[in-house]
Order: sequence, then C-alpha cells, then structure tokens
Amino acid sequence: MPRPKLQFVGSCWNKQDEERLQKPKDRCWELNLDNFVEFHRDVMYRDVVQLLGGPVAGLHSMIDEHFRISVVEHMASGVIPIGPKMDIVLDEGGRQTGFLASNKEEYEAILQVIKMPEAERLAIDAAARKRAQRF
Repeated sequence: MPRPKLQFVGSCWNKQDEERLQKPKDRCWELNLDNFVEFHRDVMYRDVVQLLGGPVAGLHSMIDEHFRISVVEHMASGVIPIGPKMDIVLDEGGRQTGFLASNKEEYEAILQVIKMPEAERLAIDAAARKRAQRF
C-alpha cells in the first residue's frame, strides 16, 4: 500500500494565522515527516478542485468556521470527511457519509478509511455526494 500523504489546504488571513500555520510546519520538520506532508495556502478555487481529485479522506479541524464549506467540498468530491462536528455529515439514505472526530482516538478513523475496502469507501462516497447536493 502506498504511504499516505497529508495535505493542508487553506488560507492565512493575518499574522496569527501565519503563526498558527508555522507550528505544524516546524513540527513536521522536527519529526522528519516533511516528505509526507504538504502545505498549500492561499490557493485558487481551481487548485482546490485539483487537490480534491485524489484523496480518499479529508480532515476538517476548524471549529470556528461558520458553515464548514470545506466539508461540503470534500463530500461533493468523493473525499470522506473526518472532523469535529456532524451538522453537515449526517447519514444519507441510511448510509454513513463521514466520521466524527474530536479527540485522538476518534481521529483513528483516518486509518479506518485508508484500510477500508474500496467497495465500502465508494458506498460512503456515493452517500456523501448525494448529501452534498443539499448545499
């Protein structure tokens, strides 16, 4: 199985955002993980669409984003969302559309998705895409 790569995608609006972004960059370097982590910031929409074309799972960690549009973008792109709130990622037609994760143990859903049989992953993708159409 190929080694997964973590991609951070987002924008920096001010100095505090820049400082917040620097912390995980520094930590990746300290842990010698910089070959397995990419940081994409201030990307254009077309770049976001391209970046969402490959992943099987997407992490959402912003608890203060008022609508969580990135979760909808994950779902519409067939990327299984994993994140702290489930007001968008609800079952669709009795099928799971993503994973709730707000602590270390729950974020192990990342491994669950990576190891998941393709048929199961595609079923979640289909339900998530259908649910995303509401938004």
